[in-house]
Order: sequence, then structure tokens, then C-alpha cells
Amino acid sequence: MRRNNLWKKTPRRLWMTQRGISPTEAARYLHISQSSLYTLMQRGQLPSQRINGFRVISRGALMDYCARKRNTLEQW
Repeated sequence: MRRNNLWKKTPRRLWMTQRGISPTEAARYLHISQSSLYTLMQRGQLPSQRINGFRVISRGALMDYCARKRNTLEQW
């Protein structure tokens, strides 16, 4: 019986959706530039991790950042 290596056959995009989203997609979702997103990650305001050499932002971290941003705007 042949061993099935699904991870080799799975497209990168599908893999990313299972683990989180890419910085490019996160920047589009937040309506900011990629450089601004990387600044947020560098400051620790938006947690991310490296998985197999790819920077990945979890959906939960993105939603938490949006909620914090919304709360800050409502206080004004």
C-alpha cells in the first residue's frame, strides 16, 4: 500500500486557511498596508507565528485585534 502524503499535495492556500491567514490577507481584511501590518506584528499588537517558514496570523488573533481597535474607537 502506498503512503499518501497529503501535505505535499495540498495547495499552500488550503494549508494556510487551516492554520491561519497570511499577512497579505490580514492586511486586506484590516484595510491597511502590508508594511503597517508588519509594524503591528513587530510591536506585538498583532501576534503571529512562523510555521514551516511562513508567517501566519491566527483568525482569533485578528478578531481580538479588531475588537480592541473597535473598543478604542468607541471611547473617543
